[in-house]
Amino acid sequence: MKNLVVGKSYYTPNYGGVANVELVEIIDNQTALVRNKKGVEFKKSIRWLFENRDEAKHSGRKWENAKRKSKKK
Repeated sequence: MKNLVVGKSYYTPNYGGVANVELVEIIDNQTALVRNKKGVEFKKSIRWLFENRDEAKHSGRKWENAKRKSKKK
């Protein structure tokens, strides 16, 4: 598990590139509740939260492939 701090900002890949989100709560070992800049809260896998913007940017393709595979199930 990553060392995540509640209230800190992290970067996550999305379809438009990279988004900046704030960690609200850690739900379990794999899922976290985050808030975007508009104040919308949603669940996100801890796997896709990064402290470095470049890491999030380079993981974008893997994230898209994982999203496609999860929709096929």
